[in-house]
Amino acid sequence: MKKEIKAIWHRPGLWVFFLCGLGLLVGSSARAAEAQDLRLRGRLQARWQLQEGAQDDLQHQFVLRRARIDGRWDAQDWLRVVLELEAGEGLVDDAAGPVVKDAYGRLKFDRALVVHVGHFKKPFSRLKMTSAWDLLIPIRGALNGLAIADTRHGGFGGRDLGLMVSGRFQWQGRLRYYLGAFSGTDIATGQKENRKDYVARLQWRPFKGLEFSVNAAHKLFEQAGLDRTANLFGADLLWRFFDFHLQIEGAYGDNVEARAGHKLLGGHAIVAYRIGLSADWSLRPALMAEYLDPDSEVQWGKLLRFGGALNFDYRESLRVVLFAELATDRGRYESTLEDDHWVEGDDRFFVQLNLML
Repeated sequence: MKKEIKAIWHRPGLWVFFLCGLGLLVGSSARAAEAQDLRLRGRLQARWQLQEGAQDDLQHQFVLRRARIDGRWDAQDWLRVVLELEAGEGLVDDAAGPVVKDAYGRLKFDRALVVHVGHFKKPFSRLKMTSAWDLLIPIRGALNGLAIADTRHGGFGGRDLGLMVSGRFQWQGRLRYYLGAFSGTDIATGQKENRKDYVARLQWRPFKGLEFSVNAAHKLFEQAGLDRTANLFGADLLWRFFDFHLQIEGAYGDNVEARAGHKLLGGHAIVAYRIGLSADWSLRPALMAEYLDPDSEVQWGKLLRFGGALNFDYRESLRVVLFAELATDRGRYESTLEDDHWVEGDDRFFVQLNLML
């Protein structure tokens, strides 16, 4: 047992602590290269993970989860162009090199009318719309993995080529809307599919610190030579009160991984609190509880998941995360289609470094 523990910490542990120290040195002085109209930024996520394997053994590994570089050019007061590239373990379809995450233009005619055109996230789910570098719980969870981020016919809230209009108004507080149409082309792999997605989201902030949101997505796709449609409806709440943070989100709709008429239901709650340690350092403990019923027509596969994180933040440049999660199910969902679909839900622990330059 002592040998196993020593082997676990010997090399991966040194790498993690080395990167943390490097982040402190670099993060204290480095900033995004920014001119008046142009910004260039680099971001990195590295992780050492300890996870229970299929044979109930402990497996550990050190991975570069994400490495991104993004550029933003404000060509005019009303025109912004964004390009973001990513490499790392998070690549899809075993891509050989960096892939395009965001590539779009933003045209701002008025605060009530902003147009996005290109490749970007669909406006569905607050959790999915939040950057991976800003997540208080570094794993978005099972509902996101099954339906929102991706499916075999595209996620209800994943990135896609499309056109979106958005804007905000003053009405009993602040009201913001999003309306988008997306084509079903994966710019990362070049894969094209005969599908379309239509997504709408409405956010209402009655006063500072509290926001309610609802969203809906309608998907047109082809399965086994037949035209199908699917809908997903969601709602979320965000409440910030001084250093307290509460987020609740849920979704109900069609499971496109199963046959027509099969529904899914899921939701989560996240609670966090910020503790100032010094002028530069702060600590944010966070807890997440999630429930997912992936298929209304089967009795197995329901998942109850708990996650906890300690986020050590150094200014805005560095975050060190200690994270652990437990799930009541091994995460396997028996699909009614030919292939099984796996829902993220294994027990694990990891140390993660977020570095932003």
